[in-house]
Amino acid sequence: MKFERKFFFVLALLLSYEQILFAEHPSDEAFLDKLERDTFSYFWYEANPSNGLIRDSTSPGSPCSIAAVGFGLVSICIAEK
Repeated sequence: MKFERKFFFVLALLLSYEQILFAEHPSDEAFLDKLERDTFSYFWYEANPSNGLIRDSTSPGSPCSIAAVGFGLVSICIAEK
């Protein structure tokens, strides 16, 4: 009885591992396209509409910095291409 339980447990682990191992992964190009779109969206939608400053994070009260604004300007140039 114990042997059967262990056998089925190990069998279930092996079958689930095979599904994880051979799962469908997006291509590198598709991954980079999504990353580019998401990055641009962050900088575009987090920019303050009145002065263009971009917060360092999405948490409330997060400060703005020149680095975030610089990354935002570069992301606009890259998104245009």
